[in-house]
Amino acid sequence: VAEVTKPEKKEETKEDSNLVTIKAQMIGTFYRKPSPDAKPFVEVGQQIKKGQVVCIIESMKIMNEITSPFNGVIKEIFAHSGDVVGFDHNLMRVGDPNEK
Repeated sequence: VAEVTKPEKKEETKEDSNLVTIKAQMIGTFYRKPSPDAKPFVEVGQQIKKGQVVCIIESMKIMNEITSPFNGVIKEIFAHSGDVVGFDHNLMRVGDPNEK
């Protein structure tokens, strides 16, 4: 009989509680750039605005632009261009633009 253990809950720090995660809204291939020779849509440390395109997920040969649902600053980018992502997969973590 296999033993199943639940992962321990990580204590949420004050810094973590101010971060919001942008998640994949569909299954597909993640791209940070609109084309291979273009600059990435966003970089860590960059301020973003609500509605700004932050990446593309290609699903069924359709390029779906993923936009930010809020203003903020990119703190982390979890996926790499070409990664296959699933629904609700963490793509990026965004922090408060007014926080130092």
